[in-house]
Amino acid sequence: MLSNPVREWHQTKIELPYGQLGPVVDWCRRNCTEEWVFADAPFGPEGNYKFYFESEKDYINFLVWKK
Repeated sequence: MLSNPVREWHQTKIELPYGQLGPVVDWCRRNCTEEWVFADAPFGPEGNYKFYFESEKDYINFLVWKK
């Protein structure tokens, strides 16, 4: 069970080309120190995702890496 509600976590929306979700998830598994989750985002076409990070440090590292 998640330690606190995801709605209170840091979140970002990203668009990924087909086949690119796996490498992003792999990066999160290797580099995040706290809990994180992702979900298909209901805000646009297929390939849009929301990533949620419990840790602000993980969130910032993810944003810098995705640039």
